[in-house]
Amino acid sequence: KVEMSTITPKLKLDGKVENYLNLLIAKMRNEFRAKLEWVLKDYDITGKGGKDRPAWLANAPCAQLSLVTTQYRWTMESEIALNKLEKGNDPKALEEYYAFQIEMLSGMIKMVQGDLPKLLRRSAMNVITLEAHSRDISYKLVNEGVQSVDHFLWLGQLKTRWEKLKGHGGQTPALDGAEEHDCVLYICDALFRYSFEYLGCAGRLVITPLTDRIYITATQASHLVLGCAPAGPAG
Repeated sequence: KVEMSTITPKLKLDGKVENYLNLLIAKMRNEFRAKLEWVLKDYDITGKGGKDRPAWLANAPCAQLSLVTTQYRWTMESEIALNKLEKGNDPKALEEYYAFQIEMLSGMIKMVQGDLPKLLRRSAMNVITLEAHSRDISYKLVNEGVQSVDHFLWLGQLKTRWEKLKGHGGQTPALDGAEEHDCVLYICDALFRYSFEYLGCAGRLVITPLTDRIYITATQASHLVLGCAPAGPAG
């Protein structure tokens, strides 16, 4: 089974190939952005805020957007907990979220132990890979006593947000003018708009502390408009 996505209205493949391929790319990005907004909302409906992730994952129209949503929820929930700690409202907020992460991860592991279609199994395994890394970061935040979103241990993480952002190369005038929500990635003092390029449902490598350092190095190089070679002898 392969993933399929519809584009409305249908595109007419006519004229110069570079013109309708550019139009196809623009349509793909618009469709994926709209689908991401739906998947984000469905996380609280079908997924019950993370309590039933297997049902939510099976209901998602695209595995790639499930991964983006997973990262978004981890960013949001972690920052809510850190803000509570900073204000002194709930000294156990981060520990409670860490415990909830373990519970969610256990549910996903039980899911892949059952009989699943190949595509859904791979999607679930990718979510588990990301969640295992997020769990480790949450443990480190708790262990290091981090109590603010301004702590470098948190600033150095690759964070995903769904927000209105003015400028920074929006793909449409509405996005550039902060009239619509967009997916934005933050790490240290760098930020990038998510490009909504379809990547399929390939397997993912385990994320290690070295990977985290690579994220910082590569994003800082891009932020400073410098070169970055993630593969080959220099990578």
